[in-house]
Amino acid sequence: MKFNTFFVALAFMCLFPLNSLAVDEVKIGYFVDRLMLTQEVVVSNPALQKKIEEIGQRLALATGRSDIKYTFRILNNPVFNAYAAPRGRIYINTGLFDLVDNEDQLAGVMAHEMAHVVKNHTVKALRTKFWGEAVRNAFIQAAAAAAGVAISQSVSDSGGATAELCGQLGMIGTNIALSILTSPIGMAIYKGYQKEYELEADDLALEYTARAGYDPDGYIVLLAKAENEKNRLKLNENNYLSNFLNAEPGLVERLRNAREKVKAKVR
Repeated sequence: MKFNTFFVALAFMCLFPLNSLAVDEVKIGYFVDRLMLTQEVVVSNPALQKKIEEIGQRLALATGRSDIKYTFRILNNPVFNAYAAPRGRIYINTGLFDLVDNEDQLAGVMAHEMAHVVKNHTVKALRTKFWGEAVRNAFIQAAAAAAGVAISQSVSDSGGATAELCGQLGMIGTNIALSILTSPIGMAIYKGYQKEYELEADDLALEYTARAGYDPDGYIVLLAKAENEKNRLKLNENNYLSNFLNAEPGLVERLRNAREKVKAKVR
């Protein structure tokens, strides 16, 4: 358990008061990255990291957003998935490489995640009425999960409102999954965004890959392979947490939409 994660979460709640969620993509990106790194192991593979960086930089130029500085992390996770967090945080699971055959396919999925960053989908989702209260509760859970019982002990003699608050936080529990997997931020990152955002990211992925000199058909091939694997292994959102496989509106519609977009551009 990383005790300093509590202070990250607590600082975040102070920056974004519970009575008004003033979202800021820079701070949210940092917050998500810190929590992600408490949950996942980053792979140290210089050759693979160099390749990811090269592809990422080509795609970054293609997005036309020179103000976004990307960070690419490879996570030791067997699930077929990739994630994005605000301000250029891109995460790629090692499991995804079991589906990827070439750079065109890898560029496609990376471009999709970078499109979420460019369009600021995480922050937009947080601004919706439905997410407002839930995300505030998630930040409280994040602090409690990271602190655990230790924070109660450390402030038991402090007295006042701060001690009372921290004591309550420490009693909530120590399961960090509450802060990531059950929070709106976590569910969006791990399971995908709403239909509108996912289709928009697919469309932009095709544009970015083409501009960067990759074959956009590579992304279509990868979506088709993912659909085949999902059916073969009988995977769904209840037994396999992957936004790449389970995000709305589903791989079948996403694949159809991507093929139509490519056809329209050829005409």
